[in-house]
Amino acid sequence: MQDIIDAYHKEGFTRERPAAPQALETAQQELDCRFPEPVLALYADHNGMPASKEWLPMRLMSLEEVIDFHKVVLEYGWDLWGLRIFWTDDNSNYAGLYITGPLEGKVCWIDHGEIDPTPVYASVHSFLRTQLESLPKEIDWDEFPRDYPALQPSSDLERIAQDKQIIETLRTLYESSEEDERIYNAYCIMALTPYEQIDTLLDFTYDADSEIQARVCDILGQRRYEPALDRIAEIVFHGTYPNGPSAAIRALGNIGSEATRARLLELSITMPKYSDAIRHAMRPPR
Repeated sequence: MQDIIDAYHKEGFTRERPAAPQALETAQQELDCRFPEPVLALYADHNGMPASKEWLPMRLMSLEEVIDFHKVVLEYGWDLWGLRIFWTDDNSNYAGLYITGPLEGKVCWIDHGEIDPTPVYASVHSFLRTQLESLPKEIDWDEFPRDYPALQPSSDLERIAQDKQIIETLRTLYESSEEDERIYNAYCIMALTPYEQIDTLLDFTYDADSEIQARVCDILGQRRYEPALDRIAEIVFHGTYPNGPSAAIRALGNIGSEATRARLLELSITMPKYSDAIRHAMRPPR
């Protein structure tokens, strides 16, 4: 983490004074966990950043803010998944770290518009490094490049191996859980699935849950996985309403090949009730 901290100093970001050891101990007791080394290193350098024009898109909250927000974590039951929240954009959006559990070390976003705590970064370092590298582009946090779901092959074989082990654990939980917990585990599996194993995601296209169908279609579309064309088209006809068919149409549009455009044209004739969505999906990207 020292390279991140050095970059904060070099850029001259306004930071609060280092957190006192007793304050760190109190915070860990209040959050019922031990902070990992990257978090301890950050607070040893500064007890958060103030909400000002100098702050990063996602600023580190003070320990007092973290303790106060933990009430929300408990309310939503995120603590049971091992999640704790440390960063905010001061617009009701947050970034959290999995302290324990299968996803330990992963970072997620909590978007107030669509709460979805599935991982988007492999580590605190990856999250903060991406934020620093994105500053010159002047883009919002939700437009940052992400580790998950991977949209291209990775050379990080160690991380891929670790993610595969996590997926095995999550799949057992997915098969034995119900309702919201089941959807959450499915989302996490899909997010962590390596680019090279995208074909394994096709299993989720047969899940009867509308939200799971929609999420797998979105990922297949983002990855432009043309071999899934026929299966995605079937979801337009037989997918679970309301999310499955609309996500399938969107995925075909995102794949954007000649074959998918031809299939969309066929669907516009055979499924006229989706004609508006199909026309939108066929628009060329801006």
